[in-house]
Amino acid sequence: IQDFLISISEPVVRTKIIHEYVLTPYALYAAVTAGILNFEILNILEKISKNPLSKILKKMIKICTRLFGKLHLILYKSIYFIYSPNIKILSTILNDKKIGFFPLSIIFRGRFL
Repeated sequence: IQDFLISISEPVVRTKIIHEYVLTPYALYAAVTAGILNFEILNILEKISKNPLSKILKKMIKICTRLFGKLHLILYKSIYFIYSPNIKILSTILNDKKIGFFPLSIIFRGRFL
């Protein structure tokens, strides 16, 4: 449990008896980049919490984790590649006036577009 809490939050106080953690957007970002999905975070928190999770907390977790990890910028042999598992996000990037101007190497599901 302690490893999970450290991966999704930031420790505030860690005495011998009581540990206190704060849930921040930055900590949730780190959790998502480590591969933890938002529904996994919510399910585990509901299991280990002795109080029911508030609607505001659930909404904060969903909003913060929804925005992270959608697009990856990969540097390989001095060349930048853009990767995303979502084709809609890639098409948005390609159609953008500022970003679409640059020559981009786009990867979708292991194939170049």
